[in-house]
Amino acid sequence: MSDQKHDDADKKDDKKAAAAAGAPAKGGVKALLGPLAAVVVLVSAGVGIGMFTAKFFAKAPAAAAGAHGAEHVDAAGEGEHAGGAHESLLHSAKEMVIEDVVANVKDQGGKRFVKIVPAFWVTTDAATAIGLAGGGHGGGEVGGEIKRIIKARIEEHLKKYDLEELTSPSIYKPLEKNLKDIAEKEIKAFAPELPSTKPVVLKVICGGLVVQ
Repeated sequence: MSDQKHDDADKKDDKKAAAAAGAPAKGGVKALLGPLAAVVVLVSAGVGIGMFTAKFFAKAPAAAAGAHGAEHVDAAGEGEHAGGAHESLLHSAKEMVIEDVVANVKDQGGKRFVKIVPAFWVTTDAATAIGLAGGGHGGGEVGGEIKRIIKARIEEHLKKYDLEELTSPSIYKPLEKNLKDIAEKEIKAFAPELPSTKPVVLKVICGGLVVQ
């Protein structure tokens, strides 16, 4: 009987010991769950913040690029508008062609000569004033008088070029600019009623340039 009591007491002690041993284990798991949950929350928050930051900085350059693009479009649109206005002005301009302008080439003893056929586009106001559109100061041939004046001035100007200059592929641009200046000056002198500060010659093309 005494042995039985001892056995029962030992079993109870074992259960208590087991319970006592198990209690910290259960408490330890619960204790670990709290920090683990906090870590998961922090990691999730960090990922969310990182994604938001990445999207924000990705959008910022795109917005800046869009702003520059709009600026570029506006600038291009303005340029196109200005170009369109110029083309419209040329479309309504009057063409004046001066046939067979001939001059001796410089330093060639009269043995070589240059020949060109320049074409000028002048404003409608100037065309009317110099008789290209009928009336004005022209008289006789349409624009005949101003054509003869400009032709004489161009012939004098051509005598300033030597053979090397006249045979160079780069002659056209400076020559056309100089002829434009000549025509501009002579037209305004011929028709002083035209505004002195407003260009009247819009474009010049030197066609048929021949050196012989």
